[in-house]
Amino acid sequence: MEVDHSIIKQEEVKSSAHGYPKEITKNGLKSPVEIEKRLNISVNILVPLIYLGALTLAETITTFASPQVGMILHGVILVALILHSAVFAHHGLQKFLITLTLAPLIRLMSLSLPLLQFPLIYWYALIGAPLLLAAFLVLRLTGFKADRIGLNLRHLPWQLAIGLTGVVFGFMEYIILHPSPLNKALSWQETLFPALILLIFTGFLEEFIFRGLIQRGAYGTVGHYGMLYVAVLFAVLHIGYRSLLDVVFVFAVGLFFGLSVIRTGSLLGVTISHGLTNIALYLVIPFLMSPVVNPVAGQHSILITAQPLVATTSNDLRQLTSLIESPSDSVQNVRDWFDHKETQLLEIPDTCSKIVVGWKNSDNGFTNNNRPLTNLSSFDTLQRDANSRRNDY
Repeated sequence: MEVDHSIIKQEEVKSSAHGYPKEITKNGLKSPVEIEKRLNISVNILVPLIYLGALTLAETITTFASPQVGMILHGVILVALILHSAVFAHHGLQKFLITLTLAPLIRLMSLSLPLLQFPLIYWYALIGAPLLLAAFLVLRLTGFKADRIGLNLRHLPWQLAIGLTGVVFGFMEYIILHPSPLNKALSWQETLFPALILLIFTGFLEEFIFRGLIQRGAYGTVGHYGMLYVAVLFAVLHIGYRSLLDVVFVFAVGLFFGLSVIRTGSLLGVTISHGLTNIALYLVIPFLMSPVVNPVAGQHSILITAQPLVATTSNDLRQLTSLIESPSDSVQNVRDWFDHKETQLLEIPDTCSKIVVGWKNSDNGFTNNNRPLTNLSSFDTLQRDANSRRNDY
């Protein structure tokens, strides 16, 4: 019986529609080409999942166990991504790994830069500026076209509508986190410049990195799961808030942002929305929702680095909360608490150790800029505030 070669030819054309030619072999055995194709698909899915798991572990250890160990893990992941992309990865996976280097780099910079002498609001710019430079370097290394990753002004009406969702997201996240404001008062003088910093260095920068570069790289590796992958990664980098509800919320927002970029082809709307979320969360809503607020512009500048290293367990937080809330002898009680925890101070980096020793020896207790910090209503609030600066990167 004669074989109809025209049918075989049609099947080959159909099977190669997505760029993967299918060889026809006897007895239905898979050809080397098909085996190689399936192996590549497995690698494209497995490798991103391994790195996502590693980043999740590093963030969890940084938040709940040891920031020092977490930083080491992030450094190892960064080196692994660089070596993997340079030596072992094929072209599509290589671009994705290059974009993914920005994730551990974000955490390393946000934890390691010596910023204690600067007001908190400037930390965003001082951390964000080198990150922005690194992001544009990644854009050049990967060869992605700026227009293809969303750096354009398409569908302006839709972008404005998407942007306004940031007000709603900011209110919802405030309900979850209840952070203290970054500005001293709700006025144009105190709010305008901080708002510009948040819009550029959290709104644009984070969307450029996550929904622009990493999502583009992920689509070249895991296909349509790229949006889901980036949303999970975005949520993982918010573990430091120590709120499971916030992680779920950020994941949902990440999905919305990812879908918006896919549908409109532009980062403009999500940049505005992300910026407005943080502006509402840290500059506006705290003043509207609470008649008495404690601005953290001065407080964070000394607490943000040392505090998570000193009080890393919920038991420690409860102890400090009760001590700080005691009526008259809170300063001596807190000093005694630090004396009792002296062994923990030996594990703190030198800068943080000096800060804590300064707290203990201060004449008027925990002060900064001549303002006492012993009237904080809850040390758990202080814990969330301290994590806020780090996890916005």
